[in-house]
Amino acid sequence: MYGSGAAGSVFASYLRKGGADIILIDRYEAHMKKVAEEGMHFTIHQEEDGGYKDYDYQLKGFRTYTTAADAAAAEGKVDVIIYMTKATQLEQA
Repeated sequence: MYGSGAAGSVFASYLRKGGADIILIDRYEAHMKKVAEEGMHFTIHQEEDGGYKDYDYQLKGFRTYTTAADAAAAEGKVDVIIYMTKATQLEQA
């Protein structure tokens, strides 16, 4: 996942919850370090039996990098790259 801000982190978490092996790349080193150490926590607010129930998840096992070059050097070939950057950041990505 190239870009793991708000949208990228949520999308990556859903993929990880489903069992996918996820590599995160984001230029914000503090965020990547925290995700590598603590994982990501998210809550799904789901309608159930006429009411709502919250399901909390703590997901770990993300491998994180701050540059695509570092990720490529460490990981080699990957099956899919998902870009989750703002449109104004596409050229940089």
